[in-house]
Amino acid sequence: MENPALRFGRGNLAPVLSDVTDVLSGYNYMGDPTGFRDGWDDSVWQNLKQFGGTVLAPDLVPIWIQAALLEGGTVEERALRGGVEFWGARGYAASERALAESLAKEQGLGKLEDLPRRQQREFYRQVEEEFGTRGYTRKEGPWREKIDEADDQFIDALQKAADTLLSARPETTEFKLSEAESIWRKAQTVHRNQLYGSWNKKKGRAADGYYDHIYDMDAVREEPSDQDSIEHVLWRYYQLVPNATDAEGVINWDDDDKAIPSYESLAREFWSQVKVTQVEEVLANIRLIEPEYPKAFQTMANAKRYVSAYRGMIDGTSVSYWDIESLPEVLRSIAIDARATEEDVMEYIKATSGRRKELKTRTWLEEGLFERIAKSYNEATYRKGAIGVRRLQFIRAAPMEWMLGMHVAGYHFLLKDGTVAELRKRGLWDTIMEQDYEQLYMDALIHNKLPGM
Repeated sequence: MENPALRFGRGNLAPVLSDVTDVLSGYNYMGDPTGFRDGWDDSVWQNLKQFGGTVLAPDLVPIWIQAALLEGGTVEERALRGGVEFWGARGYAASERALAESLAKEQGLGKLEDLPRRQQREFYRQVEEEFGTRGYTRKEGPWREKIDEADDQFIDALQKAADTLLSARPETTEFKLSEAESIWRKAQTVHRNQLYGSWNKKKGRAADGYYDHIYDMDAVREEPSDQDSIEHVLWRYYQLVPNATDAEGVINWDDDDKAIPSYESLAREFWSQVKVTQVEEVLANIRLIEPEYPKAFQTMANAKRYVSAYRGMIDGTSVSYWDIESLPEVLRSIAIDARATEEDVMEYIKATSGRRKELKTRTWLEEGLFERIAKSYNEATYRKGAIGVRRLQFIRAAPMEWMLGMHVAGYHFLLKDGTVAELRKRGLWDTIMEQDYEQLYMDALIHNKLPGM
């Protein structure tokens, strides 16, 4: 952000010294490009126009004539603006930033600069829609333009995938959910690299992306102290990607065989824990580009939230599908079979696949302990095992919308259980992309809060 004191000082320099500073820096004290250095444009005419408009004109031409001849807009708009400024009034409304800050305050969100980057950009978009814009003219303008272009490229990639892979009827072989999911992840990675840059080991973060030219990306966002606040929920959400990123900066989107947790597993846990009283505000804060997704990808995003939040009753306990393996009876069964403690079994279950391999090589514990746990755990997942029996019970009791949502969300392992054949038999498979997964997610959260659940 520009230093206010420096901007004030530059604005009060003598004309000659002020012009020299503007030329050498490439921008005037307001951040408008002067046609030199960083403000240089590919067009010679554009550079001359910028030099004349931002350096020479303020020294030689009255303000009201500048407004009438040099500023943007139609002939009528420039004439009106020149007339207004001739009488000493302001021809322009407040700056885009001032308007964006005002919108943030109106919504009780505090300082604009303290909000997540995407939310800041959404306020700027609202300002542009309501008041119009002077374009990408200020110092950070070219980078904001690049960000918008990156967003457009991301959405275009999703639209192309939706048109080629998700437009056919689900009954046909042309309908390809898995391929669409893969393209989504690849497009997300490209988009994120554009915004945040490539991995910088020295900084321990992605750096030199478009955001680095606008925001202070090295500023540390402290964890909010109130863990029940919406600020803490949003802070947790923005930790999902960093927590799924390895030491080389590679994001583990959905591979549970790696040493670090996958984004999918972390997101499942997050969406299942959001309070029903907070979910609308959470979604409003984070779904800033999602409304631009093609409808098919919006459906996929909502399905992921729904299947993560849905709970069924197993052993008298309300659990999600992924929590079944942590039920007390399951832990007890595996512990007895492996001659281990329930704590050791839980440590193994909660570990990533990479971590499980590490546990099995720990020789300072009882030799063979985690090898026995791994063997007993695998046997428990069989159809007649402690986990398999309960998973089958969960699936049979779950509504058809959940099974449809599981496929849309990318969890295709149910295919081997014959659920697709059953759904087709009931004539439901063709409705897989027509379910209101967003409302189902909300309903699931409400259901989870009911007494006895």
